[in-house]
Amino acid sequence: MSMTIAAAATRAGAFAAATILCLLPSAAHASGTITNLGTLRGGESSGGYINNAGSVVAGTSDTPANHPHAFRWSAGVMTDLGTLGGSFSFANGMSTDASAVVGTSALAGGDFHAFLWTPLGGMVDLGTLGGALSTARGTSPGGGVVVGSSDLVGGEERAFRWTASGGMVDLGTLGGQESTANAININLTHIVGSSEVVGGDEHAFRWSLAQGMIDLGTLGGPDSSAAALSSTGSVVVGTSAIPGGDRRAFRWTSSGGIQNLGTIGNSDSFALAVSANGVTVGGYVNDRSDGSRAMLWTQAIGMVDLNVYLPAIGIDLTHCRLKRVNGVSSDGLTVSGEGTFDDEARAFLVTFSPCGTVDFDGDGDDGTDNDLEAFFRRIAGGACAP
Repeated sequence: MSMTIAAAATRAGAFAAATILCLLPSAAHASGTITNLGTLRGGESSGGYINNAGSVVAGTSDTPANHPHAFRWSAGVMTDLGTLGGSFSFANGMSTDASAVVGTSALAGGDFHAFLWTPLGGMVDLGTLGGALSTARGTSPGGGVVVGSSDLVGGEERAFRWTASGGMVDLGTLGGQESTANAININLTHIVGSSEVVGGDEHAFRWSLAQGMIDLGTLGGPDSSAAALSSTGSVVVGTSAIPGGDRRAFRWTSSGGIQNLGTIGNSDSFALAVSANGVTVGGYVNDRSDGSRAMLWTQAIGMVDLNVYLPAIGIDLTHCRLKRVNGVSSDGLTVSGEGTFDDEARAFLVTFSPCGTVDFDGDGDDGTDNDLEAFFRRIAGGACAP
């Protein structure tokens, strides 16, 4: 898994060719809006790590010098978060209150280190566990606790938990050599990620101070990885191999264990994000013939392809392909991620109109004749938030 960190150092060259993703001009629809997050005056943007309120997004964008930089987007303004002295930085996560962004950045000497960015402190180098490379993927509100992975002196990759007072602490493994942490819950009680087990396979884990690292198992295949968790830590989502070698998104609960969320068509599925209440899951399906497509899952609607679901509820995706969901708001009414628009890689933000709103056509005016017409269209077609 050390290659996961090392890959960050080569990502700049692959940035333009990567399957990063979509962006549409902001427009109102009968059942929601899709918003163009723009770029840092460069060619492409990606990411889509969202706060609980669904109003702030973090990601990565090309700059005028064609160097990818981490950004924070709010109220239509994309802010360049800079670097740790090198040419490149990449955002991998944001706190639920939008006050902290984490990721990895090049140093002046070429190594990549985990960073924590806050409005008052700017970008801070979090160091490593002794090796040359590290990356941060999740953070608590305010940036008080950061999780990610770092190389050890010998090159092995280990999950870490960082605090300002204690620095970077190795979380260990499930018996193998390497591990990586991907997210921490808002209550600061649990961390999730993946770790090698004895024999070398990789399993999803949930870590706590009380219990340490707990193996969440698999869906019958050899490996799994946890990507995100609910606010209490009682719901974890990720991806697991199934018998036969295919991969499926999973939702794990402390009461019911690991659940296969299925897929769409002839695809593998991957869960990357979950709402604070654990109800709405976001990610993507990877069709063997058609590439990746953004997906959402809830118990009520099952798994849907956003490229099919959004037009069906009145959101125009002309010239756009949504490829993955990386963030889900607390209430599940806003999702963000990556896609392509006119073949250009862009970050996107989709906000659904909740059932019960009286602004049914999404134009900002409540209770108009157009809202009444939109209401009847909505109840006829079920077009409201998933």
